[in-house]
Amino acid sequence: MSSKTALRGTLREAQGTEDIDSDLRDTEASVAKLKVSLDAQKDRMEHYRAQLEQQERVRQEWRKEAANIRAQARQKRAIFEQLTKQLAQIRGAIARETRYQQVVENAEIAIAGDDLSVEDHTPQRHRSVDLTSITSRESLVSEASLNSHNLEDIIVSRGESLTSVGSVSLDGEAIEES
Repeated sequence: MSSKTALRGTLREAQGTEDIDSDLRDTEASVAKLKVSLDAQKDRMEHYRAQLEQQERVRQEWRKEAANIRAQARQKRAIFEQLTKQLAQIRGAIARETRYQQVVENAEIAIAGDDLSVEDHTPQRHRSVDLTSITSRESLVSEASLNSHNLEDIIVSRGESLTSVGSVSLDGEAIEES
């Protein structure tokens, strides 16, 4: 029996070795599959990393473009403000010119009211009057009486029409109000 037992033990050992070899082959196959799977995951990770880097480059380009757009907007805003100021100055100049033209027209009307043409008036009619000191009809009268000038001359030199001021005698009484 002992040889049978020994034979059986050897047979068991051989079958155990075959089982171990089979397990080893299965394990090696599993390791190879895992290695392939890891390599595939590594490739995917590299691909994702490349995509993330590309996205970050695109974001940086967008940030630069946004900064450029903001800078251009600031420049355009400054130009707009400058043009707005210039427009206000131009409007002021136009308003002053319009007021000047109205004064000239009023003076021409006043001169025409005296039956004088613009070319026939004397230099005395262009005498300068301090417009800031003349604020009322009474001051017109006092200026006329102090300077011995005709009230109409002062009114004309101020650029007002006689009809808008009214006729006033040298003693300060209104002759005709309009």
